[in-house]
Amino acid sequence: FLVANFLAIMNAIQISRERDRGTYEVLCFGPVDAETFLLGGFFAQLIVYGFILVGILVWANLIIWIFHLTFSFKVFFLLFQSVFMTASMIGLGMLSSVWGKRTRTTLVAYFFLIMIIVGIEIGDGVINNILMRG
Repeated sequence: FLVANFLAIMNAIQISRERDRGTYEVLCFGPVDAETFLLGGFFAQLIVYGFILVGILVWANLIIWIFHLTFSFKVFFLLFQSVFMTASMIGLGMLSSVWGKRTRTTLVAYFFLIMIIVGIEIGDGVINNILMRG
């Protein structure tokens, strides 16, 4: 979650800074259109996350080998699912950069969206806990 959050913030800041500097408009009139620019940033962050996943997988296998543990394929499934979570977080960062337009406003919009999502998750947990007891 922390890595996905960091990558989403970095992508949102990158897009906002390009808009602040005016290079976004120059890129869109030049060799790159808006969709290609946004998809390039999106996939660049996913590639960075892929390298991090390879590092996590190597680290996990090293720990398994050192402590003579059994390997579980649930780890692969969990890492596979984390790619989709990271992609959605990066998309949320891109959405906040479109809404915010400026770097500071983008960060405020991103953290506001994250707080809304966390609030919904906490509220869902509380309601489920109340319903399970009653």
